Amino acid sequence: MDQAFDEASVMPDAAALETVHRAIEAYNGERPARERAMQNRVTIVMGGFVLITGCILLLLFNSGLKDGFGIACGVAFFAGWQLYEHCLKPAREFQQNLRDRMLPVIFGFVERVQYSKGTTPRFMERFPKEALLKYANAIHDDAVSGVYDNVRFMLSETELTTGGKNKTVLFKGVIFHFLRDDAFPGILAATKRPGGFQKFVENFSAPGR
Repeated sequence: MDQAFDEASVMPDAAALETVHRAIEAYNGERPARERAMQNRVTIVMGGFVLITGCILLLLFNSGLKDGFGIACGVAFFAGWQLYEHCLKPAREFQQNLRDRMLPVIFGFVERVQYSKGTTPRFMERFPKEALLKYANAIHDDAVSGVYDNVRFMLSETELTTGGKNKTVLFKGVIFHFLRDDAFPGILAATKRPGGFQKFVENFSAPGR
């Protein structure tokens, strides 16, 4: 990477943008039916689960088994949460499928491009809190990783906050982490007003798109 990064050189061409737009239009056309199916699935499955579980818990309560009733309530809560997540899984997979197909088109200049959501990047374990911000909690949303010009990198949408009752947002933006072959004695923190390509990616990965 001896030369300065030229944003225009990596922008998707007209054919790539047309492919993305067609895929998004098809996705938005199919999404209402998927959402209705998800709502029906949640209503039927969770309604039946609540009815059956409620009857079982009522029997245990009336039988006087207090210890067994408490354990059953805990098991029921855990099982209900897992069942609810299972009901939402098809809708999430539908959304993820679009991203998996479109990311290689948008990031055509990146090798081994990958997308993740809600997972803590491994580089955060090595990030010294005292070096930049003394935060208590970190919330991670969309993240894109890959290799560009033999340099591994990750872009992670992150929110850093203080703990306690009165939460304060210390940072809300994108962390750019990259690994160099040669040593880099220090920490570089930089920010730049988002350009057209960054806004395009943010709109693409936004919820409901």
